[in-house]
Amino acid sequence: MIHLGGDKWLFAGVYAVESVKPLNEGETDLYFCPEGVTRSCFKYSTRELEGLEHLTGHAIVRFEKRFRASYLIGKKYYDNLVVCEIRDQKMSVGDFPGYNSILLSFRLLCTIVRENLPSWKSALCNVSGIYIITDNKTEKHYIGSAYGGEGIWQRWCSYAKDGHGSNKELKELLKINGRDYVQNLQISILEVCDLNTNKENVINRESHWKNILRSREFGYNTN
Repeated sequence: MIHLGGDKWLFAGVYAVESVKPLNEGETDLYFCPEGVTRSCFKYSTRELEGLEHLTGHAIVRFEKRFRASYLIGKKYYDNLVVCEIRDQKMSVGDFPGYNSILLSFRLLCTIVRENLPSWKSALCNVSGIYIITDNKTEKHYIGSAYGGEGIWQRWCSYAKDGHGSNKELKELLKINGRDYVQNLQISILEVCDLNTNKENVINRESHWKNILRSREFGYNTN
């Protein structure tokens, strides 16, 4: 299942593992692994099992996950899974929806970056801008900016890599609550700028949004 936010999950199918291999060094860049943690990463080859494929991408399941474990034993929890919606159209990451329509869970952001989805990369590489990260558990905000290089795409790739993008406030948040806490975060765009906009102007716009949303007083920004 894919977390959509809150207690709602998208049913993504039932799969059998056909093979597994460890990833070579350098192949793990887009798999969240916080600083100071050493762990092995593996790549699985899977095959979708027949019988429930008509629900894949269509069924929305309600499940209240109130614990940190990431990988669950199905038999232990299936009585707590309630189908709350069957969508007419299959849901998928799909093409870039437009800057004003972005609302990504951390898992979905990692999928977009890992798959290097062309429409997303092309759109986000060509703009600077101001983005907002929301903690769905505390309702606090973090306001950040991206400029130069490959714009917002480059900045968001850093979040997909380690969960905090080297922001000291978010690093502290994950240090206190554990690496899996990143799954409480969602990211979206407040404002886009031309990629050639100078750094000072982008930072000024970032400060403007911090003032509006008061993310210094009531969020995770400290500057």
